[in-house]
Amino acid sequence: MAFTRDSIKKLGITDDEVITKILDAHHAEFDPIKDKADQYDAEKERADTLKADYDEQSKSIEALKASVGNTEALEKQIKDLQDTAATKDAEHQKALDDMQIRLDNTEFDKLLDTAITKAGGRRSASIRAELNIDDLKASKNRSSDIEEAIKALKEADDTAFLFTSSATEPTGARVDSSGNAGNGTGGADTKEAAARAVMGLTSIENGKEK
Repeated sequence: MAFTRDSIKKLGITDDEVITKILDAHHAEFDPIKDKADQYDAEKERADTLKADYDEQSKSIEALKASVGNTEALEKQIKDLQDTAATKDAEHQKALDDMQIRLDNTEFDKLLDTAITKAGGRRSASIRAELNIDDLKASKNRSSDIEEAIKALKEADDTAFLFTSSATEPTGARVDSSGNAGNGTGGADTKEAAARAVMGLTSIENGKEK
């Protein structure tokens, strides 16, 4: 089912302001991923074209080697074709390597942003600046290492302010899966709680996620 204003209303949420916030959050998260997926498809098509050219050059070389009259001109033509094929092969490999790097960066960014959000980060850019991004990217246990690094920032006196504090956050309403709120303060808190429920986030009670 497409994630649209009508589909959200079918879940029981009719407040246009809440629906708009939900849609904005959805597009902010998934539009960049879609753009990168489209870029991946374009790069893959280019890589496939380079590979096809390389295969065609290889066939031409073999055909020339099999021909009669191994003259100096023929040897030069073969060498030129070999050089061209080697260049195209290098371009093909570079295109594949670049594509893999971009996909890896996309996966890492998604993992890091999710961990920051889960930890109650206020500004992702500020938190990223405090992390050793290169070490985390190179880690064989990215998920756990990212969580540990963010936890250390959250507990450190000089960086704790980068995260929300349960002692200062308002109490929101508990919302069930149908979007109905209860046991909260109402108003903006109720709208926020409803939005969290539709987006699959846990409700907030006494300033803490349940």
